[in-house]
Amino acid sequence: MPGAVGYNVRWGIRPDRLYLTYQLFADRVAGGEAATLPLRALTSGQPYYVAVEAFDENGVSPLSAVAPM
Repeated sequence: MPGAVGYNVRWGIRPDRLYLTYQLFADRVAGGEAATLPLRALTSGQPYYVAVEAFDENGVSPLSAVAPM
């Protein structure tokens, strides 16, 4: 999102329960193939769901569509 200060990457084991969050500031976001985020708090073999919201000094955007990881 242009002008975003950062992003909240939200994830969980159900699409309606994205209770875990990783905050990433926009100056740390790479583009293209480099745009990956290693989440080391995941359990192997467990399905997860993820969504993203952007934030700036005015507040937080609506949550993106929830996608399976």
